[in-house]
Amino acid sequence: MPFSKTGAELLFEVTSRAYERQSLIITTNLPFEAWIEILGNEWLTGALLDRFTHRIHIVEGMGHSLSVGAWPQIIDAIATHIQEAAGH
Repeated sequence: MPFSKTGAELLFEVTSRAYERQSLIITTNLPFEAWIEILGNEWLTGALLDRFTHRIHIVEGMGHSLSVGAWPQIIDAIATHIQEAAGH
């Protein structure tokens, strides 16, 4: 389901404010190539993905959908992945 123009701009604004100041966790079931359709603007999508993919750690899950109750394990797995990538 595509974002409204305002929704896409708000997502960009939140991401831009957090960029290099805060960590963000983004979940999606769509490949990056499909984001132009969702956000409705090629320039905005490119700028948003540029911010998302700078210093990124991608944790790709395959299989069943995860429930809210699984988030503690997900956060632990992400933290472990980041620590391993940093050599700790």
